[in-house]
Amino acid sequence: GLSGKRIESNHYVEGLAARYEPYVLFYDFDGTPVYERFERGCFDGCDMSDVIFQLNHQGTVMARQSNGTLIVEPDGAGLFTAADLSKTEAARRMYEEISTGMITKMSWGFILGECYYDRDTRTIIHKSVCLYKLKVRW
Repeated sequence: GLSGKRIESNHYVEGLAARYEPYVLFYDFDGTPVYERFERGCFDGCDMSDVIFQLNHQGTVMARQSNGTLIVEPDGAGLFTAADLSKTEAARRMYEEISTGMITKMSWGFILGECYYDRDTRTIIHKSVCLYKLKVRW
């Protein structure tokens, strides 16, 4: 529709779980940033047929790929995700926490594939990964 939503829902959220552009992963003991970057194509071969969306990496499933309430797919910027959080009371509560800014970040679970550390740019670069679940860490 005209809303730009990928799933028609009044409890719709979307974002990038991973980015191709480098971002700060953490700060070293001396305060120096260490970056992370995912290469284009690193998600090729990932089985995304039944990814799940959880709060804090555990417990209740809020949305899932196999029933149409979750989209997880690479796009031009990274790993795009969109979810319909309308199907259960717990999911609707999570939507309220996201929409009011109580929950502001997302993480995702994956198994390391080919990766390396570029010392010059202080960047961990992922060439391939295996996605296993999307976890909302809010």
